[in-house]
Amino acid sequence: MADNILEMDVVTADGSEVHVSESSNPDLYWAMRGAGQNFGIVTKFRYRIFDYPNGPDIFHATYHFTEDQLESLFEHQNSLINNGTLPRDVNAYVVLRSKPLIDSR
Repeated sequence: MADNILEMDVVTADGSEVHVSESSNPDLYWAMRGAGQNFGIVTKFRYRIFDYPNGPDIFHATYHFTEDQLESLFEHQNSLINNGTLPRDVNAYVVLRSKPLIDSR
């Protein structure tokens, strides 16, 4: 994905707001695209996108759940992908991330 970043707005460690692209702050542009981390905080991206004329519609969802809901979450995900019977040109994936418990007090 980093290869398709065209430009970024970045806040650097000294609090400066800079525009970063091939022609504006090029050293920071190349660093932020893959040399490492901790060069700044990106507040805006501009990406190169590609047409997928014969492709399906794209769907994205974010699920927030607790451990006791994990089984029903997978059942729901399996129903969305027709229990593994989707055509070969359709991709589906799930990203699970653990979040700390939030104390509502």
